[in-house]
Amino acid sequence: MIIIGPIIAAFVSICGAIGSACATIGSALAVAITQLKPIIDLIIKAIPLIVQILQMLAPNEVEPKEVETGELAAKAEVCKDDIKPENYDSYSEYIHAVRDCVENDPVKKAEVEEKMKGWSENDTKAYILVSAGMVGELTAEKLGTDYIDPAFIAKANSIGLSAEKTISLIQGLDKLGVNTTEVNKYFDGCSKGADFEKTDKAIKTVIGDIDPSVKTEEQKIAALNQMSEKIDADVKAIENQI
Repeated sequence: MIIIGPIIAAFVSICGAIGSACATIGSALAVAITQLKPIIDLIIKAIPLIVQILQMLAPNEVEPKEVETGELAAKAEVCKDDIKPENYDSYSEYIHAVRDCVENDPVKKAEVEEKMKGWSENDTKAYILVSAGMVGELTAEKLGTDYIDPAFIAKANSIGLSAEKTISLIQGLDKLGVNTTEVNKYFDGCSKGADFEKTDKAIKTVIGDIDPSVKTEEQKIAALNQMSEKIDADVKAIENQI
């Protein structure tokens, strides 16, 4: 399986992807979109789950279509010279400022609309990815946890977890000192030594919490194997479409 957690986390970091150093989000992610197609398509597939989680935690802060279409990232890019995340005390305040920047300026609003009309398929994916990354930051802020990697939500979606159970999983892991990037490494097969043992123990503990029917060590191992199989099957299905 492709190792993607830290890579996607870096690409969708708003400070990195919407900085003055890159002309557009599309150009910044052009290579990644091609090289990491399977997991990127899995994240795109998981957008409905990402939106459901967002609506549960921050129902009035972002419109679902702003994530589903990549519009949120387009707004951030258009306003990047005036609205920077480091100038705000919270991601919630930053996103509000980005949205207000466009909604209160007819010129910027028209610029966003024109920009979106000219997107290629890969451009659209890139902007959706960054929008998902922004929502990941906002969701983590609402939960009081570390950054939530969209690739983790993609895995939760492949497994078939509901928004409620995904939130419970994130919170349970966070209480045990394990973040979503570490879980990505675990399922990608690149978690080793003490990190693997810590993550393995945490996931088994939380599985028991979100599914009371999973009690014994054997049941937890079987549940983990089933999760891995579902993730692998989803990745292979997308690879077969390439």
